[in-house]
Amino acid sequence: MIANDFENEVIIDTEEDLLTFLNKRPEYNSNHFILTFSENGFPQLSMFVKDDYSVIYFLGEKSGEAFVSCGNSEKCDTEIFYENKLGSSVTLASENIVSPELMIEAAKQFFRTKERPLCVEWFEL
Repeated sequence: MIANDFENEVIIDTEEDLLTFLNKRPEYNSNHFILTFSENGFPQLSMFVKDDYSVIYFLGEKSGEAFVSCGNSEKCDTEIFYENKLGSSVTLASENIVSPELMIEAAKQFFRTKERPLCVEWFEL
């Protein structure tokens, strides 16, 4: 698996390596992870994490195949996540926030199957 975050790109060979990678929070108690198996970047699992919040995106191999996680929040609110160590940010809907634990489970499923994780409730974009 090819994995990117705030700091660099690495090759992940084991689930243990994946867990170590996903626990990194170098700035703002945050990180932005991009996981893929191919140089072209698809399929891809993209995950923003900050404190106790995470939002997950899945981009499939087919053009236009895109999904975002569905969380339990009923608030019509937003949360700021960071794209890099320099502080570039994105504002994401609270309704898409899931726990970091679910993010890790989704990443493990993606690592094993190379498909959209079934442990996440998805909204098709």
